[in-house]
Amino acid sequence: LIRNANLVIATNPFLAEKLKEKGAAYVPIIPNGVDLESLKQKQWMTKSLQRGTLTIGYFGHLTSSWFDWDLLLRTASKRRDWVFHIIGYGEPSGLKLPGNIRFWGKVEHQELPSYACNWDVAIIPFREGRLTQAADPIKLYEYLYLGLPVVATNMQQLREIPGVFPCSCGDFEETLILAKNTPFNRREVERFVQNNAWDKRVDQILAEIDRVDLSKDILKGIE
Repeated sequence: LIRNANLVIATNPFLAEKLKEKGAAYVPIIPNGVDLESLKQKQWMTKSLQRGTLTIGYFGHLTSSWFDWDLLLRTASKRRDWVFHIIGYGEPSGLKLPGNIRFWGKVEHQELPSYACNWDVAIIPFREGRLTQAADPIKLYEYLYLGLPVVATNMQQLREIPGVFPCSCGDFEETLILAKNTPFNRREVERFVQNNAWDKRVDQILAEIDRVDLSKDILKGIE
């Protein structure tokens, strides 16, 4: 499939290198983005949720293939004064959660801001491994759009993004405190979000398509 395509695009450098190993000569990197319209304030009402000395939230898929449940449970059990709000689906069966982890299950996308407005910090607690290295989570852009600092484990590829605090699992607790106490540079984050909206992504993809040399028969290069 890769060698038969006129254009192959990756969402992060790790994926780009893997695609080149599989035969793609040129792989532009175009990350994911954010839908600015779907999370506008006019579409949601504030919910009153339980809060702690630090209130932390997550929304997205909850498969144990990448979501680090052990890290979450360990941190919540140690810091009983913190409250975690977890939204999503695909969680492992038989979970036993401490009282300071509130699990909300599936929530409609347009309702996410009404939960997130209660949070101090948003998290992406992903496991170490190739799956995480290859990720470019859409939730990252949405968290920032909602004005939340983001703590992400095992994702050093995010270190240049304003408002994001990559860390190891061992530094998770300390980094959560750091994220809360660091002044949030709203202007810089808003500039980043605007530059990473989906309409900008479409422009980037169309520009790459315009560069494709359709006179070259890519099938002739396949043995």
